Amino acid sequence: MIEKSYKYISDETKSEIDSYEVVTPSLYESIFKKIADKSGVDITDEELKSKEILDIKLEEITAVDNMASKKVMELDKSAKKAIQAITDKNEELLHETLSETELLRKEIEKLKRSLYIDSLTKVFNRKWLNTELIDHEEKFINDGIIFLIDMNYFKHVNDTYGHIAGDKVLLYVANHLNKLDVDVVRYGGDEFLVIFKEKDMSKVLHNLHVNRELLLKKKLKFHNYKFHISYSYGGVEFSKGDEFADILENADELMYSDKDKIKERIKPD
Repeated sequence: MIEKSYKYISDETKSEIDSYEVVTPSLYESIFKKIADKSGVDITDEELKSKEILDIKLEEITAVDNMASKKVMELDKSAKKAIQAITDKNEELLHETLSETELLRKEIEKLKRSLYIDSLTKVFNRKWLNTELIDHEEKFINDGIIFLIDMNYFKHVNDTYGHIAGDKVLLYVANHLNKLDVDVVRYGGDEFLVIFKEKDMSKVLHNLHVNRELLLKKKLKFHNYKFHISYSYGGVEFSKGDEFADILENADELMYSDKDKIKERIKPD
């Protein structure tokens, strides 16, 4: 079992490298070692730890792959039964096949969720983004509005209350964004993407503004601490065939403009 201390060191390292524009492997290694020494953690067995991490990941990948193969075989079998039932005009067999197919569809949906859901926040991950939102050329496959969400003072939360508190904040915000009843993606770190299928920007902006204002009124409790949290956002309309990178860059600029404004209203607790 991987020691919790390694998770802590990894989180602290990620937090520190956020201040660097460029991170090389040797720089990451030096920061990791510095934090490990400061924490009194011996990392001489780092290769064994790395192997343990890889073994766990490989086990997870193998389990999902085996499950996917099993469901494909079951789906193939069900399809053959359906064809036979239609050919023989066997209504009883066709009804049986439809029932089996419906159960199989539900199981496949569960399998898809295990592939597409972020383990911490339980919203969609980037694998979902690259499958359901953009094509292999990284172009949008439909129309809509996309918002880039970025937490305000998140580093302050991590530094002041610890990374466990930071994880709880991310989970809380993800659940709060889910109240918009749209697709929410954890894009990375403390960044989320919110995708609206409608193209009424004024309505979408109103809904997101209300969502953030409700969040600002709440005070989160972690142990004996209480603090406010908030996020900044920038949204852009997109059409089928638009470059994902270009749209996200525009959303990013609007998000930072919004961040400047909201930081005039709120300060870290």
